[in-house]
Amino acid sequence: MSNIRHLPFALTFAATVTSLSAVAAPIDQFQNGQSFWGQAVQATASERTITLTAGAKLNVTYGETLRFVSAGKSFVWRFNGLDSRAVELQRIAPADFDARGATVHIARDPLYRW
Repeated sequence: MSNIRHLPFALTFAATVTSLSAVAAPIDQFQNGQSFWGQAVQATASERTITLTAGAKLNVTYGETLRFVSAGKSFVWRFNGLDSRAVELQRIAPADFDARGATVHIARDPLYRW
């Protein structure tokens, strides 16, 4: 009988923990943990290098890999997540990278054009 008395508390606790864990999840990720915008990759000779200027607006082809350089730091990103969207570079850049207010506009995936 005492287990039934504690059931409302247990259900409330479980709902609270579940809702808090949902709040802590990053908003720019699919449920599998992958970024909406693609992924960071190792540097290769095939990527294009972009040296950022303040407020830059960049156009990229879906699937393109770019190396971003700013204030002596760099990172490489492959844009193969969602297409036909824009993302502020700071959302995908490493925390210590100065994105300088740049925005990246990702073109449509050519496989889905009609």
